[in-house]
Amino acid sequence: PWIAAVEACLAAPWTRIEDESMTRGVASADQLLWLVWRLGDSRDPSALPVLRRVLALEKDDAKFLDRAAVAALQCAGPARRQLLLEMLASKHLEVVRPALVAQEQRTDAELRDRTRDAVLRLGETLDHVTAVFAERDEPDRIALALAVLDSDRFARFTGDLCTAALKVIGQAKDVRYLPQLARGVRHPNSGVRSSAAMALGNTFAREAAPHLLEMLKDDSEVVRQAAQKGLDDLANYLDARAKWEARLK
Repeated sequence: PWIAAVEACLAAPWTRIEDESMTRGVASADQLLWLVWRLGDSRDPSALPVLRRVLALEKDDAKFLDRAAVAALQCAGPARRQLLLEMLASKHLEVVRPALVAQEQRTDAELRDRTRDAVLRLGETLDHVTAVFAERDEPDRIALALAVLDSDRFARFTGDLCTAALKVIGQAKDVRYLPQLARGVRHPNSGVRSSAAMALGNTFAREAAPHLLEMLKDDSEVVRQAAQKGLDDLANYLDARAKWEARLK
């Protein structure tokens, strides 16, 4: 009955109602949202065709597309992988977002590649990305973060995406990634610059010091404080290392 109800909503003429963010038809968009939710909760693969029709509608309500995308994944059954690939190629962030955190990415290299492409394509609008990185094993998590930091559009990416990528690379504590971390030093977002300072400090590498010293001149006090802490941590590490190396000779 839920499939028939959704089909009835889709068959109704859609018109714009003043002061509404949604295009509504004979049945309200709220009703269609509720029906889509019920279809997703059913996890019935026979509901996928009508949910695909809902996803194909051109709507300007984020919650509408997000709800339909989640429901489609819940009902995808054997077609789930193909649906994930289609969603990752969508131009709508709300359709892409649920596919970015699919657990299948841990074992499916093509899905990981498509996710990387989607993240880079939508980087200027993509936020709340912690789960996108968390759903990957460490090598794949690092590879995605490096792709973000190496992008020619890095300076235009959202602060949330850039910060998450810097955090992942900073946690690796690997001096090989200093060039990528250094890209955050001049990012227009002060929060990203602060994250870059913390990530540089986390490398505990002498080569990070020039970048941190440069950040002591930053206009943001928060960035300067993060750079100073990074320098202090680096100095403490190098002093302790020199002392113990001398003792262990």
